[in-house]
Amino acid sequence: MKGLDTFKFEKSTQALDFSFWKSRNNFLLVLIIGIITFIAYIPNLHNGFVNWDDSANIYENFYILKISTWSDLVTYFGGIFTSTVIGNYNPLSIFSFALEKLTYGLNNPGWWHLDNIVLHLICVILILRISFSLGLKLIPAAFCALLFGIHPRRMFCMGCFSYSPYIITSNLSCLLPESTIHL
Repeated sequence: MKGLDTFKFEKSTQALDFSFWKSRNNFLLVLIIGIITFIAYIPNLHNGFVNWDDSANIYENFYILKISTWSDLVTYFGGIFTSTVIGNYNPLSIFSFALEKLTYGLNNPGWWHLDNIVLHLICVILILRISFSLGLKLIPAAFCALLFGIHPRRMFCMGCFSYSPYIITSNLSCLLPESTIHL
């Protein structure tokens, strides 16, 4: 039996030698996965804020309430990155909430949901690229991305803004291995 220290992954040269974005078939596959994933989340566009943590994180948050102009964002920028909300330190989420409040206000949560969907779609595309770069053929890689895109566990994160840290960290986590392959 091989020890774990002697087990090595074969590096796939397929992803390094293949220009993924130049292939029309790849583009169509990404488009199909994106459309299916987007359709799964269309009902979220009609949802509002939820009565769990959204109140504390958004419409009762001191920094979100105080920010009404771009200069306010600059003024309270440091506070966003040094404070906690209900015991959690999520500065990127609170900063994104501040940007969304400046852009859409607090009366249009459908736009906030659309932002979450777009961030999730970016992550789905990154999952496809990572799966492909790990040596999976295009169809199995597409299946992995689609499964990630429409999995019920993701639905939970997409329905409540307070869980947007999971969407943001998913994207950041996918960017690390993605940076080692050619886009």
